Amino acid sequence: KKDYIRRAEDEIGRIRSIIRQLLDYSRSSEEGRRPVSVHGLVGDVLQMARIQPMFADVAVDADLAAGYDIVSGDPDQLRQLFLNFFLNAADAIHMGGKKVPGLIRIVSDNVFMAGPDGKEVPGMLRLRFQDNGTGISGDDFNKIFDPFFTTKPPGMGSGLGLWVSLLIAESMGGKIDAESEPGKGTRMTLSLPVLTINAASQ
Repeated sequence: KKDYIRRAEDEIGRIRSIIRQLLDYSRSSEEGRRPVSVHGLVGDVLQMARIQPMFADVAVDADLAAGYDIVSGDPDQLRQLFLNFFLNAADAIHMGGKKVPGLIRIVSDNVFMAGPDGKEVPGMLRLRFQDNGTGISGDDFNKIFDPFFTTKPPGMGSGLGLWVSLLIAESMGGKIDAESEPGKGTRMTLSLPVLTINAASQ
């Protein structure tokens, strides 16, 4: 019994250490923040993902049409966020065993709001990542942002990707919304506050 208790304490300590490291990692520091082009980062991650074997039979369609894509953030953290989205989408496509070609579609646009003078100004950059994978059932869907929750087979995922992604988005004043339907795929929508041209140049 003492041996089991000791092992349990060691594992609890390890989990606590992992969570602390992830919280520290996802808490964006002012030093790491700078104006960055989200479209550029998405393109970088896409080029890196395309050479992975799991993307060999997955097409990616990017329509990055937003006119304002400059945000204040840590580029490394944003790359990790986008990579999490890409990997989850590819995994969902392969888990489905579909005979139709795999497809990930990325679309960007701006959400406008009224400025101090009453004129509309860009307030948010919105990116939608849509896949045609298996989708997520209702019971599992409510847990997708919980740490250590995963629908992947044992050894295939830690269940931390979406949780870390959400923390990164929220640390930047943004949010992530998810929609999914079993058999029809999943859509993740990331919304981040944009910098105006004047603010980005300061």
